[in-house]
Amino acid sequence: MRRGMGFGRIGIGLVVLLGAASAALGAARVGYLTLEDSYVERRAMAPGLGGTGEKTLRDLIATLDAVAERDDLEGLVVRLLGPALSGTQIEEVGRAMGRVRASGKRVHVFSESYGTGQILLGCHADEIILQMGGSVSVPGVYMEEMFLADTLRWVGIEPDFVQIGDYKGAQEMMANSAPSPEWDRNIGSLLDAVYANMLGAIERGRGMTRAEVEAALDRCFWADGAIGIDAGLIDAEIDRMDLDAHLAGAYGQEIALVGDLWVSGDGAAPDFASMGMFEAFGSLMRMMGDAGPRQPQRDTIAMLFIDGVIVDGESSGGGLFGGSGNVGSVTIRKALKEIETNDLVKGLVVRIDSPGGSATASEIIWQGLRRVSEAGKPVWVSVGGM
Repeated sequence: MRRGMGFGRIGIGLVVLLGAASAALGAARVGYLTLEDSYVERRAMAPGLGGTGEKTLRDLIATLDAVAERDDLEGLVVRLLGPALSGTQIEEVGRAMGRVRASGKRVHVFSESYGTGQILLGCHADEIILQMGGSVSVPGVYMEEMFLADTLRWVGIEPDFVQIGDYKGAQEMMANSAPSPEWDRNIGSLLDAVYANMLGAIERGRGMTRAEVEAALDRCFWADGAIGIDAGLIDAEIDRMDLDAHLAGAYGQEIALVGDLWVSGDGAAPDFASMGMFEAFGSLMRMMGDAGPRQPQRDTIAMLFIDGVIVDGESSGGGLFGGSGNVGSVTIRKALKEIETNDLVKGLVVRIDSPGGSATASEIIWQGLRRVSEAGKPVWVSVGGM
């Protein structure tokens, strides 16, 4: 009798487990990707130095492209936890989200609050979801500038600069007490263009007219979820604990959220731009058995990063734990010479994310790029912020 009762209990357990497995198999699998912190152009630390584990923009794009290729996922939730994405990064990430949608998957964005950047990223999704009680704030664009000429004169310093061209305003902060008419026109035109781009992105992403977008921004300088929904900037306001149920309604079945989606964006192409950091830490890297910059073993497209202030001479790293530092013309020319003469390097992608810098250094780098091109190797430029 006891054996019979024991068998009966086991049988009931099997039925329960099989029922749960059947329910899981019937659920729609939706990826869950959390975006937080910032995404750098390249990792701050060289291989072998125990890097910080920071994710790059290439990692993020590669992860989204991997989601687009997965047949086992029906959608993707992009969870925003205050990611520090620049305007150009939002555009690149948004295009990758568009590729996820083009693969037949839905993309949902969820956040506790939405500022301008989050809304612009959400415009590349099928649905923008706000945490219950959160806020929506799209105040427009602005720029703050400081003019120190009066302060310098107050301490006995008379600013004196040579300016070539009415619209070259690099010295304005030190030389003027207020923006010159030319500089004011520069900044005004820039802000007008940025604002127009923002309006256009919301128009396209939310399916609104320009008048509807401008009316929505008037209402959502600082708004709650109800106003955000009525204005057309977000689609739903729910509690995070109800996200599964909300998605189940959208997919018409139970939802199984799938995490651990991250993949590396590093490919086999040599990162010649790491040469500046390699020179700084070369001895230590060799002691740890690292060969430094990777050398191509087969036909390769090289990548060259120009992601910092452009200066004359050698590059200087941003430090052991982060920062892009300065991009030196001599360091870059050494890298370009190796690219030019290495028979396995068949082309070059130059990734630029720089505020500018020395005109002479930029000219020297341009000459190096021309030499690579004249050697019969195509050169492509990918521009981030500038």
